[in-house]
Amino acid sequence: MFQRVLWISLTQAIRSVLLVLIPLSAIALIAWSTAGSAEPNTTDPIRAALWLWLGAHHIPLNLNLPPGHVAGFLSYLPVGALLFPVLAIRSSMKRIYSATDYSQEARLARTIFIILYSCFTQIAIFASRSSEVCASWLWALGIVPIGVWLSTTGITQSRRRESGLAARHARGLLAITLGTSALLYGLLLIINLKTVTDLTKVIQPGIVGGILLLLLNLLYLPNVIIAVATYFLGVGFGVGSGTLISPFIHRYDQIPALPLLGALPTGTHPLLFIGVIFFIAIGVTLYQLAYSESTRILRQSSLLTILGFALLCSSATGSLITSQMSNFGVSIWKSTLAFAIALGVGIALSAITPAAIGSLQNRRR
Repeated sequence: MFQRVLWISLTQAIRSVLLVLIPLSAIALIAWSTAGSAEPNTTDPIRAALWLWLGAHHIPLNLNLPPGHVAGFLSYLPVGALLFPVLAIRSSMKRIYSATDYSQEARLARTIFIILYSCFTQIAIFASRSSEVCASWLWALGIVPIGVWLSTTGITQSRRRESGLAARHARGLLAITLGTSALLYGLLLIINLKTVTDLTKVIQPGIVGGILLLLLNLLYLPNVIIAVATYFLGVGFGVGSGTLISPFIHRYDQIPALPLLGALPTGTHPLLFIGVIFFIAIGVTLYQLAYSESTRILRQSSLLTILGFALLCSSATGSLITSQMSNFGVSIWKSTLAFAIALGVGIALSAITPAAIGSLQNRRR
C-alpha cells in the first residue's frame, strides 16, 4: 500500500509543480528574448522561471543588486499569484483522493504529498541560487508545508459539521470584505484615472512589456484591495520606510512607478473613517449567522474570520527590494487588532441590543 500511495503522491506533486512552472518558463523566455543582453546566457530564463515560481509561493528573495552589489530584500509579493499554485495543488490532491481509499490511504497520501512538494521547493531554491538572487530556504521550510496543508483543506467531506459551518461563515464574510474594498478601490481608480495614465506613460513598457506590466498589476491587485480595507479601518498602510497613508495621516515622499498606486489618496480624509461602520456591520452579520446555530459556532467563526484577515494582511506586506521601501503594505498586528475590535463591537451590539430593547419595553409597561 505504501509504495502505491508514494507513487501516486510523487506523480501528482510533480504535476502540481509543472502546471505552474511551465507557463512561467514561457513568460521568462519571452521576456529574456525581447529584453536583450550584452552577455546572453541560456540559464538566465531558467533561473528567472524558478524565481517566479518561488515568488508565486511567497518565498522572499535576497538580492545583491549590481553594479554596486547593493543588498536588497523582496518579500512584498503579489497575493494574486498564490492562486496558481493553490489551484494546481488542489487539482492534484483531488486526483490523489480519487485514486486512493479514503479511510486508509488519504491521510497518508496527503502527508507524503506535502513532504514531496516541500522537497521540490528546496530543490528549486538551490537550483536557482546565484550571486545576485537567492531565495530564503529557511522561510520556505516553514511556510510551504503550512501553505500546502491549507490548500488541501476541505477537499473531502471528512470535517466536522460545526467546523465546516464556521469556515463557511468566515470565508463568506472575508469575501464580502474584500469585494467591498475592491468596489471602493475601483471608484478611487476612476477618480484618479489621469494619475494612473501618467504613471503608465512614464514607464513606457512597449508591447510585450505592456502585457507583462498588465499581468503584474492584476496579480498585485489583491494587495491593494487589502490595503484599502485597512485604510477604511483607520489603520492605513505604508509605501516605504517612515511612510503612512490613513484617513488621519498622510506621510510619504515618493511611490514606485506602478499604475495601481495612482489611486492613492492625496491627503488626509478623516470623514472616511466612517468606513469602520462596515466592519462593525460584519460583526453584526456574523452574530446573526452563527449564533442561530450555537455559541460554539459563533466563537469558531469569529476566530477563523480574524485569523483569515490576519493571514491576508501578512501576505500583503513586506519589503520592496530597497531599504527605502522596507515597510511596504499593511501592518499585520495593527490591522488585525483593529479588525478584531470592530468585529467584537458588532457582535456585542447584536447580543446586547435585543436585551436592552426588551428591558426598555418592560419599564414602559
